[in-house]
Amino acid sequence: MFGQLAAVPKIARFIISGTLSAVVNFTLLYFLTELLHFRYLFSSICSFSVAIAVSFLLQKHWTFENQEKDTIFKQASIFSLVAFCNLLLNTGLVFVFVEKLGLWYMFAQFISSAFITVESFFLQKKIFAYSEVKI
Repeated sequence: MFGQLAAVPKIARFIISGTLSAVVNFTLLYFLTELLHFRYLFSSICSFSVAIAVSFLLQKHWTFENQEKDTIFKQASIFSLVAFCNLLLNTGLVFVFVEKLGLWYMFAQFISSAFITVESFFLQKKIFAYSEVKI
């Protein structure tokens, strides 16, 4: 599906996929907050949710090269549960960084995203590393 890009080492593919998802997240966050004037927390939830969908597709098919169709519902369910927990964590961190520490919402999102990226690699590796999902 991704041709010669499959030769890229797994950790690099994870970082590239994560970066693309982050670009989607930050672009949509900025657009919703600055151009459409939505509250930053609502924008953060929306942009994070769209980025998760992008991330699932990239991580499953390219990073972890899992083309299984039989387990996609189970994988998507577990991935979504992890993503929902990450959404709660992300929203809480962004809120604390902005409201309590006085950071700019975009910088707060950057810090939160960095933390969640590390945790996500290990969880996603478990989700997609086996044809039978074992979590």
